[in-house]
Amino acid sequence: MRTVISLIKVLSILLVSSSMLEAQQNKQGRKISFVCASWIPMDDELYYQKTGSSRSKKPTYEEVSMSEMVRSLPYEARVEGSLGFYKRVGDEEYRKVAQVRIPTGCNRFLLLFMPKKENNYQIKVIPDDRKRSPFGAYSFYNFSRLPVKGLLGNKRFDVDAGKHKLVQLQLKAGTPLPYATQAEVDGKRQWLQRNTFHYNPKKHSKFFIYQVPSANNRYKVKCKAIVEFQQDKPKAKPEVSTP
Repeated sequence: MRTVISLIKVLSILLVSSSMLEAQQNKQGRKISFVCASWIPMDDELYYQKTGSSRSKKPTYEEVSMSEMVRSLPYEARVEGSLGFYKRVGDEEYRKVAQVRIPTGCNRFLLLFMPKKENNYQIKVIPDDRKRSPFGAYSFYNFSRLPVKGLLGNKRFDVDAGKHKLVQLQLKAGTPLPYATQAEVDGKRQWLQRNTFHYNPKKHSKFFIYQVPSANNRYKVKCKAIVEFQQDKPKAKPEVSTP
């Protein structure tokens, strides 16, 4: 009987400890992972607040790597609705230069740093989990002001201004993929881009369609891309038997 009572006490203590730990983590915010990339080359060294979101803890900062249209290594943070980025202005002083709201419903993001406005960075927050970014698929983000119609392989797709579209394919590796986009400008269809890709089932590509200045006032867009490759699992080493 005493053994049963002792066991119940131990289980009660474990449950209370688990509840306290969960409550503490909730106070610190939900855990997310993210990668960074910049729209244009960046010279600034930026940091994010990694720990110390509560007033009782001294904040610690970690520098983020930033390259033009190239994914950084992943970072982790706990957020309470938003994530801030800072410039170092002293030995232990940091000034906030960007803050971005992190949406719920996803815990993995691509943060795309756009050109600065009034010394502050604008950040596009793009959900980046496997459900929204499966390998062998292509995501199209329309940063232009007009709806865009597209063709990728044998699939047609539409992307409204400010929206995005996921195009999923199942083809053999290396299959040619004709790619073209067009928009209706002043009542006439106008080709925007034409290219040919080759299908890779171990790659996910995010394409960003954006407007560029034109000398003859013709509506013109270009496209930038950020790619991610599936990492092959390391092969198991064969066991060596000893006599």
